[in-house]
This record gives sequence, C-alpha cells and structure tokens, in this order.
Amino acid sequence: MLTLNSESIIISKTIYGDNIMGESLFFMFLGAVIAVIYLNYMLSKGLKEMQEEDEFVDKALEIWKQHMIPLSVEKVKDRFYAYNDETGEFVCQGADFNELQDNFKLRFPDYGSYIKEKYLKYFPEEVKKAKQAQKSLSKAVANLEDPTKDIVFLDDDNRTNTK
Repeated sequence: MLTLNSESIIISKTIYGDNIMGESLFFMFLGAVIAVIYLNYMLSKGLKEMQEEDEFVDKALEIWKQHMIPLSVEKVKDRFYAYNDETGEFVCQGADFNELQDNFKLRFPDYGSYIKEKYLKYFPEEVKKAKQAQKSLSKAVANLEDPTKDIVFLDDDNRTNTK
C-alpha cells in the first residue's frame, strides 16, 4: 500500500511545478527565437524589394531627366523667353504660354519641358488648370484604391460624372 504524507506532496508539486514552469519558459523562448528569425527574414526580403524599387525609380528618374528640359522664363514687354535652366541656353519664345509650348515642341520634338516653380507666376491661368487637373486625377486614383466605389471623373466644367 502506498502512503502519501504532506512532505512527499510538497516535494512532488515543487518538482513538477518547476518542470512545467521550465517547459513554459523554454517554449516561450523558442517562440521568441522563431519570431525573431521570421521577422529578420521578412525584413531582409522587404529591404531587398525596397532596394529593387529604389533602383527602378532611380532608373526612371534618370530617363525622365534625359528627356526633360527645365525652363526658366523671363518676360520682356509682351514676349516670354524660355531658357534651359541648367545651361542658360536660349530655348524658345512666345507671346503666351501656348505659343511658348508650341515653339518648344517645334525646336525639341523628342523632349518634354517643365517651367521651374519660381517662373510660374507668369502663367496663373495654366497653374490653375493644372491644379484642377491634379485634383481630378487624385480623386480618380483615390477611387481606384477603393474597389467598392465607381471611378469618378471630372469634366472641364467640374461636374461630377460617374461611370
């Protein structure tokens, strides 16, 4: 016959209690190690993808720079004169923004251009139109990000049309 006394129960609980506590700590530690390894793997994978995206963006920016001419503009009497902002070379002239744009395309058909921000003061109407177009585009992009919404386009009169 087996007899249990209070000392054997206390010893038994102490031994098994420590063992359960030890196993719990071991598995918690093991889980933490696995989590750290997984996070490092995902982080390195994410960093690699980000580096690839950065390289792609850098290449796209380089191509864009090779085909774009930044313009500085001056107004003399009723004429606008555009210069390559990087080299100072004369590019074209015009009586207004549209003529300036047309003359640029005639001289540089394979290039695009943009007017540096500090010279946009000469063309407030074009800046206003560009901002409106940007708002329309931003709204359309925002709607694309939410597939539950129809795409919204704004026409020239700023009336909302849904598809």
